[in-house]
Amino acid sequence: MPAQPDPWENLADRRRAYEESLAAYETLLAGLSGRLNEIHSESRSLRYWGIVLGPWLMRFVQIARDRFQRGPLARSGRAARRDALEFIVRVYGGTPPVRRVKSSKAALARFIGATRRTALACDLGLPPLELIKLKLAGFTAWPLPLKDNPLPAPPLDSAKRARLRELPANTEFEKAVAAILPDEFPWLHLEGRVEYEASVGASTLTAPAVLVSTDGWHFNEAFKTVAGTFAERGTRLVAVQHGGGYGLYERIWQEKLERASADSFWCWGWSGLDGDKRLRDVPAPSLSVASDNGAGGKGILLIANDQPRARWGFQSQALGEGFGVYLEDRALFLSELGELREQCAVRLSKNDMGWEQSAELAKRFPDVRLETADGPLHQRLRLSALTIVDHPATSLLEALALDRPTLMFWRPDVWDCRASVRPLLDGLRRAGVLFDEPRAAARAAAEAWFHPQVWWSRREVRAAVLAFRSQMAFSSPIWRKRWAHALKAEISAARGTK
Repeated sequence: MPAQPDPWENLADRRRAYEESLAAYETLLAGLSGRLNEIHSESRSLRYWGIVLGPWLMRFVQIARDRFQRGPLARSGRAARRDALEFIVRVYGGTPPVRRVKSSKAALARFIGATRRTALACDLGLPPLELIKLKLAGFTAWPLPLKDNPLPAPPLDSAKRARLRELPANTEFEKAVAAILPDEFPWLHLEGRVEYEASVGASTLTAPAVLVSTDGWHFNEAFKTVAGTFAERGTRLVAVQHGGGYGLYERIWQEKLERASADSFWCWGWSGLDGDKRLRDVPAPSLSVASDNGAGGKGILLIANDQPRARWGFQSQALGEGFGVYLEDRALFLSELGELREQCAVRLSKNDMGWEQSAELAKRFPDVRLETADGPLHQRLRLSALTIVDHPATSLLEALALDRPTLMFWRPDVWDCRASVRPLLDGLRRAGVLFDEPRAAARAAAEAWFHPQVWWSRREVRAAVLAFRSQMAFSSPIWRKRWAHALKAEISAARGTK
């Protein structure tokens, strides 16, 4: 059967679908907030429900927008998902995660109530040793030991789900989403809410002045429940950037959700390009590794990307059928590379998500070495003489922060970036570092390969790379002290002092 055409091939269509999804999200969230308050006899704010439900609802609406374009919307036929994590894992084609055992509510209450912590942190995305070093550097936020509670799935309550029907809707698409939403709504926040809320015990915890999190905003249901409750009691919420697309992509709903949830957003150097006074530049720990002069490496390393086969959003990335086009662009690059393929290794993700990239590359390019991502990327980058990155994401920023000779290419109509960053990207293009077309990138890589350090040391290359890096990849050898200073400023803001 011939492949179906991609309904989102045109950038204008993806942009329109993104805006329609955002509008539907806002409409449905407002309706859900009122209904859930009625069902649970609560009076939670719209912000609270945005923190708790937003990550699931935003994903659900965008997936529904894709399905709506392809045919009539219908419920999945599966049992309602537990929460945002189980929902997205099933979309990705995986199995539901094993839940961790949660610390007892009484222990949490004693921990926070007895110590009266000024600032708390949860899910900072750092290993235990780094957390200790951060504490020693003066970062005064104590860890909030919240882990998810593996409650058994309760029987679905048809009466409660019926009360979610006929949510307000303004367009045909919103009406179609509202029609299937009651059957797809996560049971943790409907049938399981009372028990789960009690198990987390957010209402019994002493609210700190500041709560900081990097990774907790999307899939840690216990953290989101506590963060929403603390926000209603005056806690200052701080979100920390955790991906290279933030500040860069024109459309990135993850950043939009986190900035809407938080009172302050710590970013990797681009606050001056945005204008939002809530932004604060802080160094990225993953980028703050010792750089080098690029000497001593061997071979060419191409860092690959991964995505599920099904489209799950409309952010500025290669998604759905567009990821197949991305794979073909990579193949064009390797084809044009010619004999240099013998010097090239491709670093693939551990999770192929059904694309069979390894088998396809081995078949088409047997002279290319294939690797599976294992261990810190910066360690692997030091071993290569020339790095190729075919998508703008965290891996690109890691290569630039390490100051390894790096050449880039991607389609600007797929990875479309916000207007404030375009002058920086144009500078990289003029310097021959960034290319819009894979064949041109391969020819440039062949030229740079023989003397990577000479190419990387050219005045125009250095100027363009340093300009981009200073705005989009803020790193510092004293990043822990800078985090400590930033937290002190947040505590002062929470207390209303300078």
